[in-house]
Amino acid sequence: MTSPLSLSSGRAFGDKWKFNNEAENEGEASAEERPSKRVFAESAGPAGAGSGAGADEVLPTRCEIVAKKTNVAGSRAIVRLAEFFAGVGGIGKGFKDAAAELGIDLEVCYVNEYNSAAADTYELNASDEATCTLHLIESPDFSEKVKKGVKTIQGLDSTLLKYAQYIKKITLDRESVKPLVDRRDVTTIEMKTDPLVPSDIDIIVAGLPCQDFSYAGKKAGIAGDRGSLYKCFASTLKEKQPKYFLVENVQGILNHGGETKIKPAFEEAGYQVSIHLIVFADYGVPQLRRRVLFIGIRNDLSSKVKFAMPRPTHGREKTGLTPYVTAGEALKSVSDYVFNSVTPVVKKQSCLEELKTVREGARAPGVDGQEGRKFRRISSKLPFKTIIGTNHASGALHHWSEPRPLSDRESAIAQTLESFAFCGTKHEVGLQIGNAVPPLGIKPVAKVLLELFIKSLE
Repeated sequence: MTSPLSLSSGRAFGDKWKFNNEAENEGEASAEERPSKRVFAESAGPAGAGSGAGADEVLPTRCEIVAKKTNVAGSRAIVRLAEFFAGVGGIGKGFKDAAAELGIDLEVCYVNEYNSAAADTYELNASDEATCTLHLIESPDFSEKVKKGVKTIQGLDSTLLKYAQYIKKITLDRESVKPLVDRRDVTTIEMKTDPLVPSDIDIIVAGLPCQDFSYAGKKAGIAGDRGSLYKCFASTLKEKQPKYFLVENVQGILNHGGETKIKPAFEEAGYQVSIHLIVFADYGVPQLRRRVLFIGIRNDLSSKVKFAMPRPTHGREKTGLTPYVTAGEALKSVSDYVFNSVTPVVKKQSCLEELKTVREGARAPGVDGQEGRKFRRISSKLPFKTIIGTNHASGALHHWSEPRPLSDRESAIAQTLESFAFCGTKHEVGLQIGNAVPPLGIKPVAKVLLELFIKSLE
């Protein structure tokens, strides 16, 4: 696939497009003049006993120490993040939210996503300036066939709710946004010399394609076209040498060389690598989604910092943790959303009859001789089961009380992508949502890595 970016356009991914979207207008204070907002700005207050400081003296914050050592006193740390196999940007959003909470200025210096619809979705949601066009089906309530110039911030705009059940498709208004995503096949990019891929990257994150490792897929493993892409990522690590990396994939990767082939490949690139199983519901995501994380720390930093998974914040009853967020709780406000909110309709009478026999939280075998088809109703009293890309096909999750599959918006809420608008056909949108990484679930892991980044500068 050809990149939408022209090398002669003068725009590079290194341009300072920041997740915090701060204005950089003329006359605004420069980075050197702005006060520090970096992480760990914990003023010590009056010095403790034995410090030798006066009662009114304030010890320097960790960020001030780091700033002095890096010769940028008074400025904020900029963590440069690159996203490979970015999808719609779930991992990146998790890092954005973590950085905002810690007071770290985070710059996305490069994004790669080969799938055009997912890349459109990324650009639509990553830029405050991006707009989209709503393609509408015929309605007695309005005459428009398209509504242009809509921003994602209008996803809860009550004046647009009349369109919600009539939006056939959403497309990115490409002229409204600078190209943020490199859409080339990552295997065709020469990482060492390509002018679009920056060299000074602090953290690289990737949601490696999971189809060859998924229990629901063909299980081709690392021999598959997609499963073998870990080699390309390992080469990228070797060339770019970021300080840290994070890779997300399905649990099935551990049955296909995750520990024996993939982890060693990342280690050979110069990293101390650890593998972690994460249940996203444990961190406030309303979904029992189990995934594997590969966390890498560059060898020269591994003696300074150690990664440890954050403690779960949520759990089942009587665990002493905050109770899991249930599907019922998560969907309380679903009717307020405009984009990707069309309620699915089951037209086949035999399927409707079968659904009537399935109680909340249960499943039923196939009907009409369709071997392997299952109806699974979610429970309103528990987190969602794992959202998959085929949201209207075999194995689709259905509403706990209504005779229908989940809508795209309901699935997006389960993935903590409630604010996102998704571009593409119904099938493309389903795949984007099912393949995404829940930002809320990645956020606590991102916080740990960002804190390690600051610590490694000391």
